[in-house]
Amino acid sequence: MATGILLLGLPSCGDKQQEARSELTAKSFTFTVDEYIRAARAGDVPALKHFLEAGMVVDVTNADGCTALFCAAQSGRAEAVDFLAGKGAATEVTGTNYDTPLVAAARAGSVETVKALLKAKADPAVRTRRNWTALTAAAYGNDVEIVKLLAPLSSESLDEALQIASLKGTPAVVDTLLSSGADVFSRSKDNKTPLMYAAANGHTDVVRLLMLSGSNKLLFDNDHQTAADLAVKNKHPGVVDVLNDPSLVNIRPDREMVATAEAAGGEDSAAADPGAPADAAIPGDVPTHPDTTVATVASVEGGTSSPAGPEAVDPGLTAAVAEGAPFDGLEAADTAEAARGGGAVAADSGRPSAGPDDGSLAQAVATQVGPPPRTRLQGARLSGMTDGSTTALTQSVRVRDFREGQLPIVLEEVPATGESARIRVLGRGGNAPEIVPAGGVIGDTGLELVRVERRFIDSKMAEGRLLDVSQAVVRDRVTGQRHVVRKDQTVSSSRATAFISAGPGAEVYEAQEGDEFTVGDEQPARYKVLDVRPTQVVVENLDSGETATLARSYAR
Repeated sequence: MATGILLLGLPSCGDKQQEARSELTAKSFTFTVDEYIRAARAGDVPALKHFLEAGMVVDVTNADGCTALFCAAQSGRAEAVDFLAGKGAATEVTGTNYDTPLVAAARAGSVETVKALLKAKADPAVRTRRNWTALTAAAYGNDVEIVKLLAPLSSESLDEALQIASLKGTPAVVDTLLSSGADVFSRSKDNKTPLMYAAANGHTDVVRLLMLSGSNKLLFDNDHQTAADLAVKNKHPGVVDVLNDPSLVNIRPDREMVATAEAAGGEDSAAADPGAPADAAIPGDVPTHPDTTVATVASVEGGTSSPAGPEAVDPGLTAAVAEGAPFDGLEAADTAEAARGGGAVAADSGRPSAGPDDGSLAQAVATQVGPPPRTRLQGARLSGMTDGSTTALTQSVRVRDFREGQLPIVLEEVPATGESARIRVLGRGGNAPEIVPAGGVIGDTGLELVRVERRFIDSKMAEGRLLDVSQAVVRDRVTGQRHVVRKDQTVSSSRATAFISAGPGAEVYEAQEGDEFTVGDEQPARYKVLDVRPTQVVVENLDSGETATLARSYAR
């Protein structure tokens, strides 16, 4: 009987709801969805508690399709976000501009709100319908602290964030992204690099930082413009000065290395680090980017050629290329026709293209003797790992840097008359090409034009027209090294080289394609370098046949 009296004394469910609504009235709220959202925007946790007790559904949306959690996140109300998430509010629903709560919090610049959402298991990898992630939103807002929080959790959008941060121009954000693994070689959908965005928008400090991080200033975007071209176009002469500051990067590092080589009693082959292009503005949506690709040097060493093969080389220039000169093979599938002849006639010249019996440029190219490297990976044993398994290798070894020399010129045309070429010097910005006669020096590059070959072939790529595959041989007046330059193609002046080590303080090795080395102190395994890329080195375990990828580390 006493129990029954006690139960009668307790308020019913309806009484609880009515009591909660009374509390809301006392706080100047009415029990409506809009008022619930208002409480969330204000971060009024007691009021939110009364709304839920009064029967409000936690994820109800207002006329704009926003939930209370989203509105609280958008307003930077960390305590309200924490409370609502604890009551089961969804963290991945979208609201204004199709943002998620985490993206909205990043846009609001609220570190504590971002922390609350991460605590509630909000996924940083989720993209909005407009392709934003929380990290790219934070980068756009120049918010260093939020970028620091999200970068380690957002590997798939690091590169996009770096492109956006380079456009916005905050060095601390760019540095944080680079330290987290963002790639200075990444490209947007317009084929632009972070350096291009920074240069086009006049951000000299960011340009300087990206150059120090290994950016290539000589790369082209889809409009065939370099970073310097874009800086000049947008009236940022100071950026061009930074791009050409020799203390940041030397377009022709081989020059610097000549002194070292002479001191060591040897000669030097080129090893340079060029630059990258930029844009005045990123479109409304976050840019997408393809995997970075870098043209490889179709060089011949020890009598073997690159995958392009000797047939991709025009025999007509055989006599012009001295021993030891690497050459850049035509990359298009149809370019083998240039070497095979095929009866194509050089337009306006009246003379047939060189045939297959004229010899092969590949046969004339041999390896130049270079200076003693610091520590070559070839034949080395990487210590510090008990066994040589691919697991141990990938966990311990990191790529510290990447170098691939590039000539600062592009061949635009071989005129129909006279032994000359129209050549554009890269990296200065907005400079017009110049006609250089055979034997003449190309601008201030230290390169000399040796010989030209005007050549056209039939090709599917040209859609029924003759394809211009003209080319020239240039010589470095310092090193004597010669290079074949093909129309509208950039030219590598040295082999791709990665610098790897097995941990902090460990010895650094120069790794190139084809190098073989050993890993493991107690259970050693033999490895071979299959490919050297700006962001990774691919190796093969010669004992097990397994392949592994050594990732680049940007931590400084």
